[in-house]
Amino acid sequence: MKYPAEIYAKAFLGALQSSGREEERSVIKNFSSLLKKNGDLQNHEKISLEIEKLMSKKDGGIFVSIEVAKKAGAAVKKLAGLFSEKDVVKINILPELLAGARILINGEREFDFSFKRRLKDLFAK
Repeated sequence: MKYPAEIYAKAFLGALQSSGREEERSVIKNFSSLLKKNGDLQNHEKISLEIEKLMSKKDGGIFVSIEVAKKAGAAVKKLAGLFSEKDVVKINILPELLAGARILINGEREFDFSFKRRLKDLFAK
């Protein structure tokens, strides 16, 4: 990436805020052109994730990433429902966790309830 995803996200949100409602479409089009020009279009998922993080922070919410080993079931949906409407909750499936879940809050706090961590702890002794 030519620039970090956070820089792109801040620039996009700044341009979007300074533009009017009728100019939003052109801001998005220009931003897409910029990503293509810089060769960063393939990283659009990282950039959109950073945009979501910044928007949730601005709205007073938190960004929560729930990583589970198997396809999201009722328990995962119930867990995701515990968070506020302002919060952005992303659910990712990572088979390497084997079982359980890992929860990241704002990319800083981690709660690891995965079987992979338990095995690692068991064999580390």
